[in-house]
Amino acid sequence: MALPTTQRLNRLRIVKGRLPRHANEIVLDAQAQRLQPKLKVGSTYRISSTAKRNAQFTRRTFKVVGFVNSPTYVENTNRGVTNIGKGTLDYLVYVRPQVIKSSVITRIDVQFKNLRGVTPYTAKYRRLNRENTAQLKRWLKPQARKRQQALQAQAQAKLKPLRQATQQLASQVPAGTAQLVKLQSQLKRAQAQVAAITMPTYLYTDRTDNPGYTEYHEIRNESWHCRLSFRCSLLRLPR
Repeated sequence: MALPTTQRLNRLRIVKGRLPRHANEIVLDAQAQRLQPKLKVGSTYRISSTAKRNAQFTRRTFKVVGFVNSPTYVENTNRGVTNIGKGTLDYLVYVRPQVIKSSVITRIDVQFKNLRGVTPYTAKYRRLNRENTAQLKRWLKPQARKRQQALQAQAQAKLKPLRQATQQLASQVPAGTAQLVKLQSQLKRAQAQVAAITMPTYLYTDRTDNPGYTEYHEIRNESWHCRLSFRCSLLRLPR
């Protein structure tokens, strides 16, 4: 993940070391050191994935400068799912933004002002959260179509050389010529792929979707009831 240049929500908490200052530096989720005790501040770390995913980075070898915890992940072991490998994440790593080639924002953390001071998981909290999420969906609905159009425009721009070559050849040779038919078929397939680009899907999650938060809420409620019971028992004790 890329470290944001400015971060107001879910700020990383440094456990050891410091945050990266240069492109060749990296910080690891503290879970990494629990899973791989040999990892230390100063260790060399190499990102290794599929060739397609490796191409997303400007470099793949880094110096470990720290270990961090994220408030996004309350549970020690659960780091979410992925569509590669075994399907789950062991831990996260954070690099400077310039290390990742893509400029597309893939995640936004949102804080709603009307939820400040509202106790999580209460009926009021759930109602306000539903209303806020519905409003967010209305705001982002037009963006999905804009993103689809932008992706299709980018793909069409890449087809320009093939389109020009096909048109040029068509003006030079008779219709049905093998080379022309081949180019026309390539162009047709490519245009079909462009047309098949769909609108992106936005996923909306809140703290109730995080197992760690859910467990914390349950434990917190149990502890609170225990404290009430304990205080009542004390009041019933004879002096």
